[in-house]
Amino acid sequence: MTARFADVLEISLAMSVVLAVLLALRPLLKKRLRAGAFYWVWLLAALRLCIPFNLSLPQAPVTVEAVPRAVYRVDTVNSNPGNHHYAALTEEEAASEEAAAENRPVDGGSIQDVYTPLFTLEGAVAALWLAGAGAFLAWHLAKYVRFRLRVRRWGAPAEDAALLARFEAAKAELGVKNLALLVCPAVGAPLVTGFVNPALLLPRETVSDGVLRHELIHTRRRDLWYKLLLLLSRSLHWFNPLVWLLRRAAERSAYSAPSSFDPLPPDLAPCGLPQVAGLHRAVPSATLDKVI
Repeated sequence: MTARFADVLEISLAMSVVLAVLLALRPLLKKRLRAGAFYWVWLLAALRLCIPFNLSLPQAPVTVEAVPRAVYRVDTVNSNPGNHHYAALTEEEAASEEAAAENRPVDGGSIQDVYTPLFTLEGAVAALWLAGAGAFLAWHLAKYVRFRLRVRRWGAPAEDAALLARFEAAKAELGVKNLALLVCPAVGAPLVTGFVNPALLLPRETVSDGVLRHELIHTRRRDLWYKLLLLLSRSLHWFNPLVWLLRRAAERSAYSAPSSFDPLPPDLAPCGLPQVAGLHRAVPSATLDKVI
């Protein structure tokens, strides 16, 4: 566990530099890059954070031959007081001498027996990291289960024929197949939930074509899995504030990116993106977390 935490800490520190540069240069880069580019930048960053080990080649492309180590000891046969002679040891003899020195008894036991601690500081820090990651995941899992139970209790299939017709037409246009339409008064705004059997939840059956299309684009792009990746990166690096800033920037990109990849429908074009983004901002943050 200590070795795994050391890898996570090394990855977190290295990615902190990358994230700090990206977040600092984002206002400048937004003017030069296409609107949805940062969606993929944050995706790659979160993906790297979720791999808790360093990637390396099985064999180094370039190897450097190590210089042989020379070990000497005093030649007691040919040495005189004030005039020592030294004899070179082979690698096997040097290793044997080192092993003997490490295991030489000290006060009735070996050096390792006397000085090996039962609980190290590194082990304590690694245990704290693991406990924090486990508590973070358990908390979000409990919130998700609670939210799903509320949806199961209050949700029901949409019955309005005109709404269902518009929904199916939008699904066919955007190539979305596996998505149900439910009406659930427990949600504050339209949202998509569910990984195996996803469903679009509406607080009521009155919704515009633009909102339907916006949510369907999220579904087509699998933004639920995108948010899950952000959640896993925060669970592994919960101690890193830059990873929390990554989550905020990534979710903003996810909510604004649909209008970047697809033109807005006529009923939303006059008011532009702020109205669509505001729809999601109106949802409580706890609800957004439960969507995951």
